[in-house]
Amino acid sequence: MTDGSNEEALYTGLFADDEIASLFGARAQVRTAVAFETALTAALHATGRIGADAKAEALARLSEYTPDFAALEQGGLHDVVFVPAFVRALREGMAAPEAIHTGATSQDVIDTGLVIILISINEIVQRRGHHMLKALEALVDRIGTARMMAHTRMQPAIAIDARHRVGSWATMSEEMLASMNVAANDAALLQLGGAVGDRAAFGDDASAIAAHMADELGLRDPGRAWHTDRQTVVRFASALAVLSGGLGKIGQDVALMAQAGPEVLRLDGGGGSSAMPHKKNPVKAEVLVALARVTAGQVGTMTGAIVHEQERSGAAWMVEWMVLPQMAQATGRGLTLAAELIGQIEAVGQADAPST
Repeated sequence: MTDGSNEEALYTGLFADDEIASLFGARAQVRTAVAFETALTAALHATGRIGADAKAEALARLSEYTPDFAALEQGGLHDVVFVPAFVRALREGMAAPEAIHTGATSQDVIDTGLVIILISINEIVQRRGHHMLKALEALVDRIGTARMMAHTRMQPAIAIDARHRVGSWATMSEEMLASMNVAANDAALLQLGGAVGDRAAFGDDASAIAAHMADELGLRDPGRAWHTDRQTVVRFASALAVLSGGLGKIGQDVALMAQAGPEVLRLDGGGGSSAMPHKKNPVKAEVLVALARVTAGQVGTMTGAIVHEQERSGAAWMVEWMVLPQMAQATGRGLTLAAELIGQIEAVGQADAPST
C-alpha cells in the first residue's frame, strides 16, 4: 500500500485503547523508574547513607536524564529487563554512583512502576465508568414506564418494567467499579526488597528507607518485599476481568434485545452487512462480548502466573507483562464502547407490553 495507512491495523481499532496502552509504553516505564530512583536517592540521604553532595549529583542526573530507547531496548533483550542498562547510563561518570540504585534490584524498580501504572489505570476506569453510569441514568429516563417481556433460561417469562433490566446493569456496574477501587488500593504497595527480597543491603535503615520512599511515591510500605507474592497484582487483574465480564453481560443483553426487534429495543446506528444492506448489526454489543470472553481467559493465565518460584521468578513475571496490559486495554475499551452503545439506545420495551 502506498497511501501511508497502517497495514497492521484493520481490526486493532475495535479492541485497542491508546490511553491505557501508553501507560505500558517505554516512556511511561522509564518515567516510573526515574521516580523510583529519585525516591530511593532521597531516602538514602535522609537516613545518612549518602551525603548532600552525592544526593545533589544523583538528583541532577535523574532530572536531566534523557533515555536512549534503542540502548534500553537492547539492554532489555540481553537482560530481560531494561533496568541494568538504565542504571549504567545514569551512573556513568558520576563521582558518587552509589547514590543511585544502591540496595535495590531491577524487580523493585519495575514492580513499583507497575503499581503506579495500575493506579493510573484505575483512575481511567473510574472516569469512564462514571461516564457510562451517567449514560445508563439517561437511558432510564428515556425508557419511562415502558414494559417488556423478561426471559429466564432463554425463554419468555413474565412482563417487567424495562427499567428493571437497565437498572440491573447500573447496579452491577457500580459494584464492579467499587471493587476496582478496592483492588487498586490493595495494590498500591512499594516494592523494595533488594537482591533476594530481605532488604539486607539497607541494614537497620531498611524500614526508614522504605517508609520515606513510600511517602515520596504516594504508596504504602507493606513492611516486606512481595517479589514472589503476587496476590495484589492478580486481584487487580481479577477485578478487571469481572468488570469486563459485566460489560459483556450488557453487550449480550443488547444483542439479544436487538434480535427480538424494535418493539424490544431500538438502536440508533449499527454495523452494515456486505450481503444484506438492510441489516444494522449491534457491533458494539458484540465487541463487548468478545472482550469479556478474552479477559475471562486471560485472568486464568494471570492466576497461573501467581506461582513465582523461590525468592524471585523470571518466567512467571514475564507472563504478567504480556497479559496484564491486554486485560487493562480490553476493559478500558469495553467501558468506552459500553457508554457509546448505551447512548445509542433510543428505546427499550413498549407502552403496552404483554402482561404474562
